[in-house]
Amino acid sequence: MQRLVEAGLLVRHRTGQIDFRHALLRDTVYQSVPEAQRAVIHRAAFEMYENAIELPARERLPRLAYQAARGGFPDRAASIYLSLAERAQQAHAYLDAELLYDSALANLPSVENAEASDERITRAIKGRALMRFRVGRWDDALRDFQAVRERARQKQEIETEVDVLLDQAEVLDWMGDMRRSASRVDEAQALADRVEVDWLQARLTMAQGRVFHRRGQAQESVELFKQAAAQAERVGEDGYETFVIALALGGPDCVGLGRIEEAEGMLDRVIAACKQHGDYQHMAAALSNRVFVWIARAEMDKAIQDLERALEIAREHGFPQLESNTLNNLAECLFYNGELDPALKHTLRAIELSERIGSGITWVAMTHTLRGRIQLYGGNLAEARAVVETLRALLASAKVNDPDASMNRSDDVFLRMIELSLEPSDDYRWGKLLDEAKRVPLQPYELVELLEARARNAARRNEFAHAEQILVEALDLAKKSASAVADRVGRSLRSLQVVHGASEQAS
Repeated sequence: MQRLVEAGLLVRHRTGQIDFRHALLRDTVYQSVPEAQRAVIHRAAFEMYENAIELPARERLPRLAYQAARGGFPDRAASIYLSLAERAQQAHAYLDAELLYDSALANLPSVENAEASDERITRAIKGRALMRFRVGRWDDALRDFQAVRERARQKQEIETEVDVLLDQAEVLDWMGDMRRSASRVDEAQALADRVEVDWLQARLTMAQGRVFHRRGQAQESVELFKQAAAQAERVGEDGYETFVIALALGGPDCVGLGRIEEAEGMLDRVIAACKQHGDYQHMAAALSNRVFVWIARAEMDKAIQDLERALEIAREHGFPQLESNTLNNLAECLFYNGELDPALKHTLRAIELSERIGSGITWVAMTHTLRGRIQLYGGNLAEARAVVETLRALLASAKVNDPDASMNRSDDVFLRMIELSLEPSDDYRWGKLLDEAKRVPLQPYELVELLEARARNAARRNEFAHAEQILVEALDLAKKSASAVADRVGRSLRSLQVVHGASEQAS
C-alpha cells in the first residue's frame, strides 16, 4: 500500500484513510476483479460498516447501503437508501434525495408491478415524484404520481389517493395548467369525505383556495387560505408546507383587497418559517410575492431587493420556473418604475427561459404579455403588434393539443388592452374592458396602467379633454391604492395638458 501511495496511485489522508487518487483508476481496478470475488469483498465491507459504530451516521449509512446493494442484501439496502432519501428531502436537498429514492427503488421489487405489497415501493415512488417536481421535471413527476395513485386504488388506500391527487394538482398548477389542476382538486374533494386526517384536510382547503386564487376571486381565496394555514399550524410539522404555501398565496390576494398590513404579516411569517426549515424554494416564492406589498406602499427599492434575492435563490438551487417567474416580476417592477430598457431585457430572458424548459401556455403568455405592455408604453407600436401576433399564434397552437388551453384572466385583459391600443378604438369597448378588469380583479396599479392606455388611445383620437379626465381618475386611484405609480401618472397628465393646451391655441 505504501508503494502504491509513493507511486501516486493512492493517497493517504491525515486521518490515515487511503483512497484512490483518481476515480477512473478505482473503477478500472473494480471492473478487473471477477464478479464472484467482488461479491465476497462487498459482503465483507457490509459487515465491517454494519459494526463500525464509531463512524458518524452521515458517513457510515451511505457506505453501508452501497455495500449492501452489491453484497447481496437488497432489502437492507432499500431500507437504508429510503431512510437517507427522506432525510435529504427534509433538508430540502432535492437532487440528492431523488438519486437516493432511485437507489431505494433499484433494490425493491419492480415498480411496474402494482400488486407488489411492499409499502416502501409507494413511499419511494412518491418521494421521487416530489423531488422531480421540486427540480422542475414535471412530466416525470406526474408519471410517478400516477403510478402511486394506481397502487393506492389497487389497495383501496383512500388517504394516499387524495394526497396524490393534491400533489398532481400542485404540479399542474406550476405547469400553468390551471384547468386540469382544478379538476384534480375536485376529484380529491369527492373522496375527502372518507378521510379524517387533519393535515390532509388542511392540504385540501389550501388547494381549494388556490383554485379561487387562480380565478382571481380574492375574497374567497383569502378566507380559504387563512383557514388552511390555521389547520396546518395546529397539525405541526406535517402541515409545514401547507402552512407556507397558503400564506404565500394569500398575501398578494390580501393586497388586492386593500389589506396591506395583513398581507405583510402573512408573508413575513412564511419567510421566517422557511428560514427556520432551510426551505429556499418556498422562501423565494414568498419574497417574490411580498413585492405586491412594497408596490402598494411605493417602496420600489425593497421590491427590487426582494426580487433580486429570489432570483439568486432560484439560480443557486436550480429552480428554472421560479427563476422565470421572478424575472417576469422583476421586469414588471422596473416597468412600473419607468426603467423600460432593463425591464424589457429581463422580460426577454424570462421568455427564453420559459420556452426552453417547456412552461405551460399560461406562463409563456404572461411573459409575452408583459413584453407587449412594455413596448406599448414605450410607444413602440410595431413591436407591440408583433407581440400580439406571436401570442395569438401560440394560443392557437396550444389549443390544438388542448382545446381548453388559455392564458390567465388578468393577462387576457392586458392582451386585449394592447389590441385596443393598436387601433382607434371607441370608448365603449374600453369601458367594457375596464369593467371586466375590475371583476378579475386586477391589482390597483394594474388598473392604473389600463386607465393610462385608455387615455393615450383617446388622445390619439384627439379627444384630449376625455383623455385628461381619464388620467385624473388614474391619478386619484394611484394616490389612494398604488402610490408607486402616482408620479408616473402625474407626468403623463402634465404632458397631456401641455399637448392639449398647444392644440387649443392652434385651433
